Amino acid sequence: SQQLTATVDVVGDAETTVTWSSSDASNKVVVDNTGKVTVAANAAPGNYTITATSTADATKKASATITVTVAPAVNSVSVTPISASVVQGGSKQLTATVDVVGGAATTVTWSSSDASNKVAVDNTGKVTVAANAAPGVYTVTATSTADATKKASAAITVTVAPAVNSLTVSPSTASILPGNSKQLTATVDVVGGAATTVTWSSSDASNKVAVDNTGKVTVSANAAPGSYTITATSTADATKKASAAITVTVAPAVNSVTVSPGTASILPGGSKQLTAVVDVVGGAATTVTWSSSDASNKVAVDNTGKVTVSANAAPGSYTITATSTADATKKASAAITVTVAPAVNSVTVSPSTASILPGGSKQLTAAVD
Repeated sequence: SQQLTATVDVVGDAETTVTWSSSDASNKVVVDNTGKVTVAANAAPGNYTITATSTADATKKASATITVTVAPAVNSVSVTPISASVVQGGSKQLTATVDVVGGAATTVTWSSSDASNKVAVDNTGKVTVAANAAPGVYTVTATSTADATKKASAAITVTVAPAVNSLTVSPSTASILPGNSKQLTATVDVVGGAATTVTWSSSDASNKVAVDNTGKVTVSANAAPGSYTITATSTADATKKASAAITVTVAPAVNSVTVSPGTASILPGGSKQLTAVVDVVGGAATTVTWSSSDASNKVAVDNTGKVTVSANAAPGSYTITATSTADATKKASAAITVTVAPAVNSVTVSPSTASILPGGSKQLTAAVD
């Protein structure tokens, strides 16, 4: 409502009273006899004329223009974004939009559903999540300062901050020969969607024991034997890493084979034990296979190197060979001589007869064939 006042300028004691009237035929913008203008709640916005007319002279009047405006009101409040994921220790800016009429205030107050205040919102709508806030869904609300019944909310999902718990490499130890390779695997245990990728590195400055970005370790043919460390480091957290101990071993090889004794004489029906010594590196096998040059197998050798000569073996020279099972190009031999077995064909005494005087003597001679 609005109080109007009419002032009537008269002479000769003319009446100073007035009658009041409104241009509003619907009677929603009315004026009483004191000049008080009252506007109904449902009056149409617009301009109305309130007139004061002299009761002494109806030709004397004056008017006031009354403008009916829309009553201040809040139509709605909206918040953007209406949902957001925020990691522990992170923040998110929200925006409130207030739709008003009649010049109502467009300000809001912000509040959080988190009683612990670890998911908090300031007066600008910025949501801040403490590093130790419990993961879950929280509601942040913007409430109109002009009409507390008008509000809107955003759902804030607090997620676990990305982190790397641990990193392991398998196998953790491996032996690799020069010229060979070995595939390693890194397993990264993470939370909060942290990256599970790693970078690989080798302790070998010469890069002869190298590792590629898949964890495959390659050892050059000329890499020095010894221990090397292959490390996988998390790309998300360089403090998280794990290693594998790689041992570069000498390639298995047979240096030489020797047989002792190198020569031996054996009588028919006899035997002789030979011994093979195999000089190796890199863990190559030290075993040998034994063979004889005698196709008749009368001068034979068993798998222990024992040579056996049959009683009817022909005298002569035979070769017994020990050959490396790891490298057939490495072998050694012993020369075996089969000799005739000792035998007495006959014995003769000469002279076969003799006469000897008493006190005399006679020399006899024995011939053994």
